[in-house]
Amino acid sequence: VFVVLGFCSTPFEYAADCFEAVDGTVRIYTMPFDATRTMWQLSWRGDGPAGGDGEALREAALAQVSAWPGCPDAARLVEATAPGDVTGYPIVDRDLPGALPPY
Repeated sequence: VFVVLGFCSTPFEYAADCFEAVDGTVRIYTMPFDATRTMWQLSWRGDGPAGGDGEALREAALAQVSAWPGCPDAARLVEATAPGDVTGYPIVDRDLPGALPPY
């Protein structure tokens, strides 16, 4: 799973609330960041860009949502986000470190 996070000042229909949409492959979650900005988190199965500078991450996120009917505003949010306001990384599952202790 790869996750990209960003925030922008673009008006968004659900900016005052938390919002989530999933299409089975891609998930977007948004919430108010502060009084004027919306934070978004986009995740998908697969890899993200190697190197991960803000512009590459933004373009990878945009490729996931550019024609996504699950949330038409998703592409607009990503497009309105400056590369310096984007971060991203792979999320790696791992085995438990050992058996959990009994209660």
